[in-house]
Amino acid sequence: MKFFIDANLPSILVSLFEANGYFAIHTSSLPKGNSTLDHEILSLVSDHIVVTKDADFYQSFLLRRIPYKLVYARVGNMRAKGLLKLFSDEIPILVGLLEQHDCIELHRDKIVVID
Repeated sequence: MKFFIDANLPSILVSLFEANGYFAIHTSSLPKGNSTLDHEILSLVSDHIVVTKDADFYQSFLLRRIPYKLVYARVGNMRAKGLLKLFSDEIPILVGLLEQHDCIELHRDKIVVID
């Protein structure tokens, strides 16, 4: 699995996904960095699972099934340390769910499958 971490999440998540054996890239690594527009992101990472807090990606998935897989972090304002712990705890579950589902909502206290 390949993951794309959106600009609204800390780039340290890349290291976390890589430590769990997955390829990951953050928006900051793209040629335009965090200024890259959503449609440009989608064309550049069409085979990646997008991990974001951006409701635009979520709406795009619901309306057009783009991106092909999505982890929508609905956690509100959360410090990077808290996000890192949350993702660290939930990566095995998220990966397992993504093998069979296309959209996952990650909340502070639950995971919701959206299909």
